[in-house]
Amino acid sequence: MAKADKRTPDQQKQGAALREEGSKWLARVEAAGKLEKQWMDDAERAVKAYTGETKSDDLSTSATLGNTYDFNILFANVETIVPAIINSPPAPDIRRRFADEDPAAKDVAELIERAIRTQVDDSKLQVELEGEAQDGFLAGRGIIRLRFKSDIVNDETTSEELERASDAAADGAPAEEPGSDETAGDEYRAASQPGAGPAERLANECIEFEAVSWRDYRHGPAKRWKDRPWDAFRFVVQREDEDAVFDAGLISIQTNDQEKKARGESGSDLTGWEIWDKSSRKVSSTTMASC
Repeated sequence: MAKADKRTPDQQKQGAALREEGSKWLARVEAAGKLEKQWMDDAERAVKAYTGETKSDDLSTSATLGNTYDFNILFANVETIVPAIINSPPAPDIRRRFADEDPAAKDVAELIERAIRTQVDDSKLQVELEGEAQDGFLAGRGIIRLRFKSDIVNDETTSEELERASDAAADGAPAEEPGSDETAGDEYRAASQPGAGPAERLANECIEFEAVSWRDYRHGPAKRWKDRPWDAFRFVVQREDEDAVFDAGLISIQTNDQEKKARGESGSDLTGWEIWDKSSRKVSSTTMASC
């Protein structure tokens, strides 16, 4: 006799809706892959020719790439062209649009240029650009993805900050007043409540660059690149990192007790798609493995 599902009716309904939405996105990703299947097959052959992995029985044609020639000319060409095209990361040049007397605008432009230069001077962008260029030459599609990264740190509120927030809240200073803080009252109330923890803020904010393989990218149908309705990026997460990456509560309401047990006993990695939907401006993650 099957055990009763421990989820409440509302949780079961919400979980069923989420699974239906996930199935919808998986179907769209699969359809996008089928639409580009011929191109991806050709790209795979090009990569095998580049790496010399092609054997005589891999292709039905007479051009048995990688097995006919003693010298891999494709590998030599790519290794020569990629460094010539991507020989250094881009150098930022931020200037005011109009060269009028505006010291503040000049300082802001210099600040932005230095910030961007700091982001690209660690050679990490150069490595990703070379990977993107190699994919572009071999497969015809090279993708660089930008990720915003930051740390969340806890700040202990000092006595001076509490006193300043208290004075601002007591005086009822308007938010537009120079030097005032429009959330000073809220900060004071939150910090002065018993058991209130330290305030959280973002630190070490930066942009990370990531070359995405053409195998791990899909997009919605569109005639122009800028009109893509959604983008999907394949990810692989180790099973032991599942709770740290995904919301355990959302997973729990989408699986019954038997599925939870199977997921816990499974040692395989989770493979899925991270989907960025332009119309809803939401990011969804859906896995292809049920267990």
